[in-house]
Amino acid sequence: MTYHSGQERAAEVVKRVEQAGGEATAVHLDLEDHASITAAVWEAGPVDALVANAVRWGTIMPNSVPFEDVPAAEWTAALHANVVGNAILAGAVLPGMRR
Repeated sequence: MTYHSGQERAAEVVKRVEQAGGEATAVHLDLEDHASITAAVWEAGPVDALVANAVRWGTIMPNSVPFEDVPAAEWTAALHANVVGNAILAGAVLPGMRR
């Protein structure tokens, strides 16, 4: 599993999985940083399943300002992380999943 800022919570999930007899690893991942994506995939090792449910909200949370007041830079950063970042993540794990 990956985490962006919740390392302690991720470690707790790994502990619970292991206590239940499973295997898990927690690695840091930042969808805005392509090198972070590559490093996370390398550190995690082979991936059997990918659930790409991370999201970058940015500094403006949904419904905190009117839609039309969200600056273009916020949309650009969110789209880059949430679409491009996840596409790069999927591309990084697919070769191992195909083996």
